[in-house]
Amino acid sequence: MSVGMVALFYLLVILRYLASGLSLLIIVRVILSWINPYIAGSFYKIINRITEPLLKPLRLVVVFGGSGLDLSPIIAILLLTLIEKWLFTLIQNF
Repeated sequence: MSVGMVALFYLLVILRYLASGLSLLIIVRVILSWINPYIAGSFYKIINRITEPLLKPLRLVVVFGGSGLDLSPIIAILLLTLIEKWLFTLIQNF
């Protein structure tokens, strides 16, 4: 196996773990918003700063029908799960 192949393998592994971690952060963000929707702490601000670039475009695309229910975290987690499964398949086929 060449050095480039090994580097690509580890890059795929890192990307897979990043997708998993981002999914986990979205879940933590949702749970924190249920506990206290007016959180202003630094921990929540960090999570918000990390997850918002993924959730904001989804909010613009997804129509919620005026119910006030934000489904963008669910859609983001589904997309990240698909990416994670795809990366896992690539890693297994390496």
